[in-house]
Amino acid sequence: MAQTTAQVSKGCGKVEVAFDGLGVTFTDISGVANTVADTEQSKISGEAYTIEGDGALIGVSKREPLELSVQLIYTETDAEGYELCRDHWETAGCNNPIWLR
Repeated sequence: MAQTTAQVSKGCGKVEVAFDGLGVTFTDISGVANTVADTEQSKISGEAYTIEGDGALIGVSKREPLELSVQLIYTETDAEGYELCRDHWETAGCNNPIWLR
């Protein structure tokens, strides 16, 4: 396989969040985002054993959710990333997703 030439530098990246529940209206928080941690995603699996054979029958199902970690520079400025995310996180209710891209 030939080496790629379509790479994107982390120095030229962008981190955005959305609080609208649909992931439509994003706010750029790149100015306070410090790092985005690498993550793993796995699929749920199950196994069953039969009387015959020495190995399990394995089935693979749905993907588990990604759990990303973004480190933000703390400021007390209401319009910056940390306060935007904290205000949304502390909003009462059962379904307050934060979309990240």
